[in-house]
Amino acid sequence: MCSLKTGSCKVCFPSLINLQLCAVVFILITTQLQTEHVLAFGFLRQPTRRFNQSRRFTPLFAKSYDRAGTQGRARKANNHRPRTSSGPPNAVNTQELVQRIRSSRNCFELGKVLRENPNLFYSEDSIRALIPKVAELKPESARDVAGLLNALAKARVPPHSRQVHTKLMLALGELAGRKIEDFDARGIAMTLNAFAKRGLRSPQFFEMAAEAAIPIIGNFNSQGLANTVNAFAKMNHHHPMLFDEVANAAIPIIGTFKSQELANTVNAFAKMDHHHPMLFDEVAKAAIPIIDTFDSQQLANTVNAFAKMDHHHPMLFDEVASAAIPIIGAFNAQDVANTVNAFAKMDHHHPVLFDEVANAAISIIGTFNSQGLANTVNAFAKMDHHHPMLFEEVANAAIPIIGTFNSQELANTVNAFAKMDHHHPMLFDEVAKAAIPIIDTFNSQSLANLVSAIARTRQDSESCRAVYSTIADTIKANHHCLNEASDIELSAIAYAFLKGGHVDDDLLELIGIEVSCRGAELSLGKPSWGHLAAAFSKYKSPVADKVFDLLFRSFLEQVDRSDERLLESIADVYNAVLVGEHFNDVPSDFLTKLTELAMEYSSQARMEDVRDILFGATRVEMRGDPLQRDLYTTYRPLFERYRKDMSPRVRDSINETFEYLGLR
Repeated sequence: MCSLKTGSCKVCFPSLINLQLCAVVFILITTQLQTEHVLAFGFLRQPTRRFNQSRRFTPLFAKSYDRAGTQGRARKANNHRPRTSSGPPNAVNTQELVQRIRSSRNCFELGKVLRENPNLFYSEDSIRALIPKVAELKPESARDVAGLLNALAKARVPPHSRQVHTKLMLALGELAGRKIEDFDARGIAMTLNAFAKRGLRSPQFFEMAAEAAIPIIGNFNSQGLANTVNAFAKMNHHHPMLFDEVANAAIPIIGTFKSQELANTVNAFAKMDHHHPMLFDEVAKAAIPIIDTFDSQQLANTVNAFAKMDHHHPMLFDEVASAAIPIIGAFNAQDVANTVNAFAKMDHHHPVLFDEVANAAISIIGTFNSQGLANTVNAFAKMDHHHPMLFEEVANAAIPIIGTFNSQELANTVNAFAKMDHHHPMLFDEVAKAAIPIIDTFNSQSLANLVSAIARTRQDSESCRAVYSTIADTIKANHHCLNEASDIELSAIAYAFLKGGHVDDDLLELIGIEVSCRGAELSLGKPSWGHLAAAFSKYKSPVADKVFDLLFRSFLEQVDRSDERLLESIADVYNAVLVGEHFNDVPSDFLTKLTELAMEYSSQARMEDVRDILFGATRVEMRGDPLQRDLYTTYRPLFERYRKDMSPRVRDSINETFEYLGLR
């Protein structure tokens, strides 16, 4: 026994009952229709009842009313693309529409009326004519059910008619579930698309539809294949076998896919994290010749899907950029953010595109939501693309809605500003205020990015200072969270507290314990080794000794000689081990090899590297060491170049060593 029910109204469908009898039962019920009660296939709509009190739906279908809180609602509102509407029909049109509904001779004609009059649900008269007409026509065939569902899914539904529209679709959905084995490829795709379009969630039906689709997958055309996986992705319904079969069916006919179908297909695979490299390669090949037919959303969704799946295809990205630039003004906020975010994820440089995107974003910056703002500046920072005006506008747009930012968005935003050395104290202060109450929602990466950005830009407002103590207290209260942190994140947190002048010995001890526990498995790239060494350089304890022992054993083994900024790490480590409390623990062979590397890669030197290396080598303990003379001889021209940029104390100390070595 399967039933549809809401409130006290119930229509039962025994497994062997004829659908025609269902329609008769429906007609009997609809005779009780009153002006204030609209009945749809056994579902009684009472306008005075609160909507959330009538959510007891059928076993097959449940309307999805999930919301992600205020932030989710704001994001949906910002990203919504309003469809053009001619508004509700007037009285004359309503009379004509009612007449057309009543004169429809079959489900096909009724579906045509629905498609040609998307505003039908604005009129109570039209609704009162529609419901008995559906019952009268007895939609028995799979084609009739799929056609009506497809037409209803495309309707524009005002709030006051939403409930009756939903219930009508639910009733037809029940019929679809009973007829699924009779559906052809087009009917399956249309029905799935209708459910996804209206958010009708039914894991049971989607499983049934997948089972029905797989044996006839070869009968699907490009639109059917794209709509099918798109519906599964929208409903977040995983079915790996169906996706594999769709990919296998799509590849031989990929040349028949239109731009929207190509974009929707890879977007669905990316949403469901379903890897199929061959399909993505074929989509790229098919997309490039018709790239000029892609609209802004399709261009953005395509590169976004390739980026999500980490599927490199430089030629496609170049073609997307070339197609996007002339129509960049048509991109909305989400398209803009998704496009640059995809290019940044794939490390695909295209300065002209980024400049055009920045100009387009500035003109619509007020339409960006928190995710869009954060992703946009994060992408520009990843690509090291400077655009001060864009960053100023992002800051101005972010501050009024800072309360809608989640932890990752807060951290990524200030991290991007810090990377680009773009100072905006007011933004940082507002981010700090927003972060403190939700600090428990930050993961290790977001914590590291937040505190590193504040330290790097030397923010010293009361709120920013409070971030340090809040993070320290959070980690000390739940030090197991450090287990989840990567090696680089541990180093970043420790260094940020040092750089920001908020050294916390208890926190440092916990980080040191976690680092020493990882032992030989610890893997740090540049500049993390130097940051870790610097953080523990002034801290002498058994744990700190273990950290430096790891440094002495592992740093030289992990040196990447192809790194164009290797000297930056060398300088950080050099300064930390020579200036700090662990100089006497430094193995002589380690110091020798480190000094030789510093001389070998002196061509990479920045002012900071010259300062740190020469100042570290001023220690009295090194005087007379031949390595010190060789080092100072190598770096003498570099010191002359950068000395004016150094502080007087550091410059004088280095000068004294030059004089002591007789190199003046």
